Amino acid sequence: MSGVSGQLRIAMGDDLTISANATHKAYEVIVWGLGETLTRVSHDGKLVAWLAKSIRNLDLLTWQVRLRDNAEFWDGSPVTAEAVAQSFQKNWTVQADVDSLISNETCIRVVNRTTLEFRTPEPTGNFPNALAYHQFVVHKSDGAVMTGPYRPVDYQPGKVLELEAFPLHWSGCPPIERIIVQVISDTAARIRALEDDEVDLAYGLPPEALSRFGDGYEITSIPSKKLHFIQFNHTRPPFDDRDVREATSLALDRVSLLEAALAGHGAVATSVFPPYAGVGVAPIQSGDVERAERLLDQAGWVRDRNGLRHKGTERLACTLYSFPQRREMTRLAQAVASQLGPVGYDVTVQEVPNIVQQTKDGDFSASMRSINSLVTGDSYFLLRAMLGKGGRSNQGGYFNPEVEQLLGDLRVETDPGARQRLSLQIQETQRHDVSNVFLLFTPIVMVRRRGRLAHFEPDWNNEYIIKSDMSVA
Repeated sequence: MSGVSGQLRIAMGDDLTISANATHKAYEVIVWGLGETLTRVSHDGKLVAWLAKSIRNLDLLTWQVRLRDNAEFWDGSPVTAEAVAQSFQKNWTVQADVDSLISNETCIRVVNRTTLEFRTPEPTGNFPNALAYHQFVVHKSDGAVMTGPYRPVDYQPGKVLELEAFPLHWSGCPPIERIIVQVISDTAARIRALEDDEVDLAYGLPPEALSRFGDGYEITSIPSKKLHFIQFNHTRPPFDDRDVREATSLALDRVSLLEAALAGHGAVATSVFPPYAGVGVAPIQSGDVERAERLLDQAGWVRDRNGLRHKGTERLACTLYSFPQRREMTRLAQAVASQLGPVGYDVTVQEVPNIVQQTKDGDFSASMRSINSLVTGDSYFLLRAMLGKGGRSNQGGYFNPEVEQLLGDLRVETDPGARQRLSLQIQETQRHDVSNVFLLFTPIVMVRRRGRLAHFEPDWNNEYIIKSDMSVA
């Protein structure tokens, strides 16, 4: 393979996994350069064509997709309209979330070798963005054969993923001959592997470890789209009281929380979306302890001689559940509790093994949660999941008829400007409702040996770590 040389060795922790099959862990096959969708989200948050050459809206229900005419699968077969249609049918069968983005009742018509039409059962305004969702990776052979610039030659689940350049990739043969992704869960061992020159890049190091690396290393630490937030149960005290919810948000100093949990790396969250990801953001939450105190006073929450607040016989107390899968989450929860204490709250932090199981039946008052806020570069998916009645991330029972109507309008709207306005309207409803408290966006942290990688441009959207134009010295 002319122009292909060298290898890249990556050590990763347990905040990502490895995968070699598009139907098992589709997110990861995109991360590591194996899989591709019809569209993707660019560095600046814009939607761009990927395996698709163009997408056109023919009418309220019909979208025409034209494919690249030079794309091939790893087995050398062309990426045809028929192959893409079969891939979508398979994904609708085996992937958990795709129906919420593009209905599995969608009819696909093959027009010719490189053109197909999707006719949805109802208007789907974010259709081009939905095509970027990782569970719509184009594949064949039950997910084992894909189209990305690198293909697996060795895969040991939970241990190692070894890749080689795919010479027939539609953008040209990628420059790196071999990429080895090794799972090293222990942070200290991952750092040693980098310092001992056993790997070229370490992914997912804790921010507090970065100070040990000198001039021989290049450090990347950029805010991501992953949102850490507090989810309230709106059906039980004390957070069925919207004044308590608002006071909770006002009582928190998010800059201090970011420092306590992530050594100042990442970004504070003033709304559900980050301001650097290409969508409109309504900054609706900020700290104001004096206002929080006044709000609780006016709502009848009075202090006892120990400084804790009561309203009649009800105490301003809760258990705040956390979870260990994000190493900083319990530390963040404890920092939240320490800030709420002086305002009169009695908060107990409890770490549980599985936060989804803990909260799925509504058996909680407040819970730490984490979610990817822009999985397709469009706001609808998260707003529906977090704020819609019965939404997959709405375990707290939040409901607002106005929001339901706006979500319905957003689902069908195709005009980008109108979609932005609707998204901002929905965000603005949360200024009053305070369905959740938005805390911070986590950082993406990578350390690599200086001068080892070229054309390496990580961004907030860490689905695309391995790209086709990266090269090694």
